[in-house]
Amino acid sequence: MFIYGFAKNERDNIEDDELETMREIAVTWLAAAPADLLRAVANGVLLEVQDGN
Repeated sequence: MFIYGFAKNERDNIEDDELETMREIAVTWLAAAPADLLRAVANGVLLEVQDGN
């Protein structure tokens, strides 16, 4: 699961408070029901990233 991605030439790192917030977001989405995840993707709230396989 990716919560936030950035190029290292754009930013060095994330702050501790940002990391905590991202962990909270991840916990929420990891506990979500499959139907909620599908709805979030359909509504553009989440973006599915595929590896090309």
